[in-house]
Amino acid sequence: MPLNTDQLIAMEQKLKSSINPTIINELVIETGMVERLRTVRPDRLVLALLVSMAVGRVLSLADVLRTFCALTGAKLQYNPFHDQLAKEAFPEFMRRVTCHLMGRSVVRVIKPLPQSALAAFDDVVLHDGSSFAVKATLAKDFPGRFKTISPAAVKLHTIMSLFCDQPTRVALAPDKEAEKHYVAKPESPKQMTGIH
Repeated sequence: MPLNTDQLIAMEQKLKSSINPTIINELVIETGMVERLRTVRPDRLVLALLVSMAVGRVLSLADVLRTFCALTGAKLQYNPFHDQLAKEAFPEFMRRVTCHLMGRSVVRVIKPLPQSALAAFDDVVLHDGSSFAVKATLAKDFPGRFKTISPAAVKLHTIMSLFCDQPTRVALAPDKEAEKHYVAKPESPKQMTGIH
């Protein structure tokens, strides 16, 4: 897929302000993803992943590699790039990066009027759990509730702050797991929770 250079540059600037290389590199060391930094530096990899997903439709890993090369000027082959993403520590690294970015991006955008009923609350927190069928060969790790229809399924649990108008927590779990482990719990007596 061809890259729109203007979109690429605009998205890069927005993300660079949120992606601190020092923090990203600390996360990569903590998770054991890399021992030494090379061409595919973790902060550049994260930026390329986010930019490619934000700018256009990612159909293959080659799309992300093209974005990485466009952003960094590197001339990198597919295999070394793939090797970084295939590491066992990569999912945990990206989970921690996602939590870091979500934590930095939360901004209160809605404030209830002082005389309204909502003024009694610090926030209204919503939970949604959406199920999706996945490839049947993943049934061991992601068992579904409905074995005959979909032996493998995942549930994406999202906790959303109504006052911040964005997700504050996201978890992916086997569809068979009980929802009660992922339901939003009030963090203070002045926080209202609800299930969608």
